[in-house]
Amino acid sequence: MVPGEAFALRDMVVLPEMALTHASLGFGDLPARNVPQDAVLSQLVFPVLAVRLIVVGAACAAAWAGYRLGTSPFARAAAMTVAVWNPFVIERLLQGQWSLAVAAWLMPFIAVTGSVTAMWVASLTPTGALAAASLS
Repeated sequence: MVPGEAFALRDMVVLPEMALTHASLGFGDLPARNVPQDAVLSQLVFPVLAVRLIVVGAACAAAWAGYRLGTSPFARAAAMTVAVWNPFVIERLLQGQWSLAVAAWLMPFIAVTGSVTAMWVASLTPTGALAAASLS
């Protein structure tokens, strides 16, 4: 969790110095990608540390929500496992779409608590915002 190092997992890369440029906003040769995430991260001093904390925190929130939804020890273990380790989340992480994985992890937490902060974090992507709004 050293702030100065890049955070990389296959196609997911978060650099220690995020630059919000005209090209990243889609004014160059390529379309805009990750604009909401890049806009938020470019304002932070340690974006790598922030992403690591967001990813780990969202996974912990999903596990906690699974624990709360389970009625027996076996059901709690199964709910925690499915909430954190499911094909959708793993595929999103391997494709570098960490914000969609975070949004998916926050859905059970939002369903259990109705947390406004979790809804805001889930809305880093338009898909996450729609999913969070459907739960409220």
